[in-house]
Amino acid sequence: MLGASVISIAPLVSPGPLGSTSAALGGAPEIETLGFQPLVGEFTVAGTPVDHIVVIWDEILDRSSVPPASDFNVTINDIDHVPAQVAHLYAGAAGDDFAFAADGVSFMRIDLPAGITYEIGDEVFLDYTPSVGADPIRDLSLTPAAALSGVEVLAEDFGAIDVLTAVVDSYHGADKLVLVLTDPIEPASLADAAQFAVVVDNVPRTVTSVTDLHPEVGLAFIELTLATPVIDPASAVEVSYTSAPDTMVSRHRGDSLGSFSEWSVVVLLADSVSGTLSAGESLTTADAGGTTPEDPVSATITTTGEGSASIEESLVEGTPPAGYAFFGHQVDITMPDAPSADQPNVITFEFDASIIPAGETAESIVLFRNGVAVADCTGSSGTADPSPCVAERSTDGEGTVTLTVLTVQASTWIAAIVPPYAFGGFLEPVDADHPNVVKAGRAVPVKFSLDGDRGLDIFVDGSPSTTVVDCDDLADGDVIETTLTAGQSSLRYDDSSDTYEYVWKTERSWDGSCRRLTLRFTDGSVVSALFDFRR
Repeated sequence: MLGASVISIAPLVSPGPLGSTSAALGGAPEIETLGFQPLVGEFTVAGTPVDHIVVIWDEILDRSSVPPASDFNVTINDIDHVPAQVAHLYAGAAGDDFAFAADGVSFMRIDLPAGITYEIGDEVFLDYTPSVGADPIRDLSLTPAAALSGVEVLAEDFGAIDVLTAVVDSYHGADKLVLVLTDPIEPASLADAAQFAVVVDNVPRTVTSVTDLHPEVGLAFIELTLATPVIDPASAVEVSYTSAPDTMVSRHRGDSLGSFSEWSVVVLLADSVSGTLSAGESLTTADAGGTTPEDPVSATITTTGEGSASIEESLVEGTPPAGYAFFGHQVDITMPDAPSADQPNVITFEFDASIIPAGETAESIVLFRNGVAVADCTGSSGTADPSPCVAERSTDGEGTVTLTVLTVQASTWIAAIVPPYAFGGFLEPVDADHPNVVKAGRAVPVKFSLDGDRGLDIFVDGSPSTTVVDCDDLADGDVIETTLTAGQSSLRYDDSSDTYEYVWKTERSWDGSCRRLTLRFTDGSVVSALFDFRR
């Protein structure tokens, strides 16, 4: 078990915006400005150098949002270092033994620059300062983590290799049992499947394979694949292990994991239901009381066909398309195809207010099916036109959002939003602070960044646009030396420089006038620059 009696590392809360409190595991302080807090450090033995830091967050993080390494600073014995790389590692339900994070944890690895290490006894501190426009650390509701300042990094020795916890959770799959060990193991010493015995509700389950998920960190995450998944979240699951020579050997100290029997496994499964439906029948993951912060997403299906159906929620897989951010859970649905678009299947999704990103509404949420955005229905009432399509959007008094979808087929569904564009200002040759002097009829390369590829549909209809302004009101401007010859205006995105270039074709008839170029983006933001055509 992970607790003060086994490990002296504590979940540390930084000074400044988070306060200056620290607590032993099992008694973490409440934090007002940050919905999740880190446990920072690594597990090693005396005299062994460590070239990375592991940050454990007591929330499931949005794995598609990876902050740049430059947002972090690691101070080792009063010397600052900018990390080389940041990456998400393990994510899953922690179980009761992670008392400060029973709803889920995420592990993040921060690699130090080449040749930089620390050991037990060194003074190591971590800072995190989110930079404007960069991907933040955020949870599944897309709530970003606040800055961290002076968080102590602890290199700790667990002692002999042992089991920390055992979990079956939806984030790895109902057919996976994850053992967390206090030490990493030698790769060649991984035990065989036959050395493990798993019992679910007094019935043995066959273990088909054993995998070391993250051998690069100071803990071991040993994944057992079960031939038959655990279906019922209330199931009693136990795991036993029979040791053998040269198996499950600690990479830190060379001792082996001892045999253990009937270790109680924490079962934390997201909603999963299945059954056989006739036309007009429904299947749902919704509880009687509706969605809650603990169970924030539900789905209900009503089929017009007949056959087997299932609904399974899981951690979102993959990255969102350019210009979108996923939130909440992934919902995988199987059901009989509808006879036609005129007799569609109906899927109703509910999202608890706690999981909806700040500022978003039922109207702004975008559903994706198999990676493609789902449009609103445009045909006659009750028709899936197009298929699939969103037929209704509503929000109740508690802030719960309901989206009703009409579709011929089901599959994988994920909710998303269009996050605000992070406009980084106009780039050369355009100057937003002074009028830009240019010869009428030339094409001006208007360059800017939105912090990533947001696609080419970034402007609202009618944008960009120009309006005439009084030249007498303008200060002296800067001459644009770089212009282009172009037949018409155009937009492109350069991935190598993360730069949009709108080639703005000006008119010869504008000679002698002054104008304001206005860019109106689809997220509602507006920017502009002044141009003087009296050259």
